[in-house]
Amino acid sequence: MILLICASADYSALQLSCRLNSQSKAAVEVVTCEEVVYSPKFTHLLSTTSTDCPVHITRLDSQNALEISGIINRFGVPPRDHLLTLAEGDRDYAFQELFSALASWLSAIQCPVLNRPTAVSLSGPTYSPTAWGQMAVDAGLVPELKAFELDLPDSTANPTALRVIVFNGRIYGISNSHRFANACLRLSEKIGAALLEIRFSQSEHKDVEFSTATTLVDFSIGGEELASDILSFFDQSGRSLT
Repeated sequence: MILLICASADYSALQLSCRLNSQSKAAVEVVTCEEVVYSPKFTHLLSTTSTDCPVHITRLDSQNALEISGIINRFGVPPRDHLLTLAEGDRDYAFQELFSALASWLSAIQCPVLNRPTAVSLSGPTYSPTAWGQMAVDAGLVPELKAFELDLPDSTANPTALRVIVFNGRIYGISNSHRFANACLRLSEKIGAALLEIRFSQSEHKDVEFSTATTLVDFSIGGEELASDILSFFDQSGRSLT
């Protein structure tokens, strides 16, 4: 079984699940972030010799790491409404504990995961606008100019002119011969994200410039080809999809 973990209103993920299920006999199951956090039983045990990561989802049979062939991770901010029952001073601490448990589980589970969490993001690498801009420069892209003032709102970004997905060393949304193609591949490799959407804006001078990037990609950019390549990725990672 492939788990696609996403927000309940993540329409791009729901679209991808339909494409995956139409292309494969393997079960591709959408599991919402709420179902994981509010699951009847969530166990994550670590030792020096083994890792145990069973999770029980109410509407599914009990699943464990051996039964999951892969995870497409789009876990955003964990739900925290249930923390309102706690004393106000304890809520942030409880939320950080929840975040840490989820991050550790997604990092330790013994199957391929796209994208694994980082210390500050459950859905893979994420950075500030200035850090993204610097990494874009290092990769060979020209970032849009943004002004940041401590006492003013962030500057409004220019309209998005181009969106590109990089997945597992392949590029979608533009051809391999496009002038941005190699730089997009370098940026994805630099931050260690197997699945990354890179967005470009158009300046007032009509120049196309790097705007930002995110691991929460819009799967419609890659269409059926991207869905097929995701299935191939899991199939080639050492576990049967049937």
